[in-house]
This record gives sequence, structure tokens and C-alpha cells, in this order.
Amino acid sequence: MATSGNPGKGKSPAKGKSLNDEWPKTRQEFVERFWLPGSDGNDLIKELNCSKSRTNHYIRREEERPTIYGIVLNDDSIPCKEGGVQWKLCKVGFTHVDTSTGTKNRMEQVKEKIEKKYKSASVLFVLPIGAVDTTKFSDTEKRIRKKVGWPVHKDVAKKLSLPCSTEWVLTTQTHINLIKKEKEVPRDDRIDLFKSLKCLEFEADKTPSWVNVEVVDDTPIVGTLSNSRRRPSGRPLRALETGSRSTSNGGKNNAKQT
Repeated sequence: MATSGNPGKGKSPAKGKSLNDEWPKTRQEFVERFWLPGSDGNDLIKELNCSKSRTNHYIRREEERPTIYGIVLNDDSIPCKEGGVQWKLCKVGFTHVDTSTGTKNRMEQVKEKIEKKYKSASVLFVLPIGAVDTTKFSDTEKRIRKKVGWPVHKDVAKKLSLPCSTEWVLTTQTHINLIKKEKEVPRDDRIDLFKSLKCLEFEADKTPSWVNVEVVDDTPIVGTLSNSRRRPSGRPLRALETGSRSTSNGGKNNAKQT
């Protein structure tokens, strides 16, 4: 197979074994040769993108991959533990810049904002979107957010002074531990762990007493979240209302704090 790309005006092809010299005989040889400097890998990409056989997809090299990340708010009182279940708030967001530790990237900046208000926060996952996934980044972000937990209404997040108010979910420590376990399973695209991961189960009679959930299009939406820090002993929690009608926990008693 011949390639017909141009290295660019004023540039000379890097020295090395070219794909034009002799086409690789095996798949492994092709993979190794493709990434070698001067192997005409770029020209091959250009030819594939210009091919009449191409569908509606394109191939592109990237140094910084589009990434979905999750940050867990670690604060014992928001939300609190009930019935042996530790509930947590988690922010699931998207970035298309470097996520290396210590680079003051977008993810680290968000984490710092959370820690200015609350006890601490920790990164749960940083997963590049699959290289052959043609789904819109925003759709992938929303899908994974729902897999992590129940979306929290933006008004609730704002009243809790959480950054990126539309990107928070309510989940459990058990579900977080499951995600951590799935991360250790080898996969070509690590983000595929969410394909088999079941959503956090919703049962109206088992939701905590300090949260109200409204089911919208089969998705549980947290519309009221109480601030347990301000809970006087034996008295109802002061709820953070969104103004929407909730469908669960309207008359539950408050749970004992642990």
C-alpha cells in the first residue's frame, strides 16, 4: 500500500524506516512501525481520511485526550451515613487538557475549590474517552455521570457552594468501591468499565430520610438534600429545596447520626 501525503511546506520527512519502503508483513510489525519517527504514519492517516472508502468518521492524532473524571467530596456530614450506608457526593466532569498531577489543570482547580469549602476531596477516576468512540463528548459525560450516581439538581449544588453545579451526583461508598475495583480490570479502553457497571439502584422506600428524589424520564433526580451539619438533635433537618415536587421520603423520620 502506498501513501501519498505531503510532510508540509518547508519540512523534510524525518529519517527512519518508512512504510513506503516495505509494507509490514504482520499486524504487530505494522503497529510498531506506525509509531516510529519517519514511518509516514501521519501520511497514512491523511490518506485514510481522504479515502473514497471513508464513511463519516475521521482519524486524528492527539497529545491531550478528551477525558472524563470523577471527584468525591469527603465530608462526614454532607451527606451523612444512614442505615449502615455511607452516602457521598461526587462531581463527574469533562476536560480536554492535560490531567497530570501537579500541573494546575482544570481537574485540580475544581478539587481545590471544593477543599476550600469542605474537609477534603479525592479523585476517583481519570479516564480518557475511547479512541474509536464517536459519541458526542457531552453525551458520554452525561451517561457516565448517571452510572456513578443520582444526578443532583443544580440549585442544591449551588446552595452547598459546590463548583460546576450541574455536574454532581449522589452515590454510596459501596458503589464507589465497586468503581475502584472495576478500574483494576485490564481493558483496551479503561472507560469501558462503565459499560457493564449497573447504575446505582433506586428504591423509593430505601432512600435516606434526608433526601427527596424525583424520577424524571426514568432517572432519579435529587431535588432536596438536607444539610446534616445544621441538624439539632431530635429535630427535622433543614432541607435545601429546589422548588420541584419530590416523589419519595416526604414523611420519613430522621435517621440517627453515626
